[in-house]
Amino acid sequence: MDLFCIGVGAGPSNLSLACQIQEEIAQGALFLDREVDFRGHPGSAFDCAELQVGHFQDLVTLVNPRSAYTFVNYLHENGRLYNFLNAQFHGVLRAEFAQYLNWAFQKNPLVRGGEAVREIRFDGEFRVRTDNAVLDARNLVIDIGKQAQIPPQFHGWTGPNLFHSSELAHINPEVQKKHVCVVGGGQSGAELLLHLVGRPKERRPAAITWV
Repeated sequence: MDLFCIGVGAGPSNLSLACQIQEEIAQGALFLDREVDFRGHPGSAFDCAELQVGHFQDLVTLVNPRSAYTFVNYLHENGRLYNFLNAQFHGVLRAEFAQYLNWAFQKNPLVRGGEAVREIRFDGEFRVRTDNAVLDARNLVIDIGKQAQIPPQFHGWTGPNLFHSSELAHINPEVQKKHVCVVGGGQSGAELLLHLVGRPKERRPAAITWV
């Protein structure tokens, strides 16, 4: 299949591009992702946290407010628009926005989930090999997401007692009556601190240090 564009990974950036191409051109592009659904923050234990951006900063609204892929249309199609307005939320919960992104992932015919890219070659144009097909395209857009950043001095020590915050839900560490150190002063660090102090009293750490 000869395409003008192949996207490797269907994270927020490529998903936004896929939505715009689908509505403007409708064909000639494919966006491949090894996952069968959208997984923006796998392992996150902070789904009750709010986004750092407003709901108008979604996949398409700032480019085309009348798009079928806006967050507002997601609420409308799922019968939740009036509930969302009446709740008077100050922001959008991360879990809600993740559901919106998965809705767009499943809705867009240019997005092909469960399609892992195995090889990319270039000889005048890009040739992409997956488990199921060989695809050619003039342009390639890569959106494979960020890697968890662990300070280099901790490399080789990661495990059940030293891990990135994105792994918290998977590891589910025993922290009650223990001394816990949270490294990092960004939003995830603050959310992790609130998560720890918000636990039932009998399950809280004995001490928390935030650096």
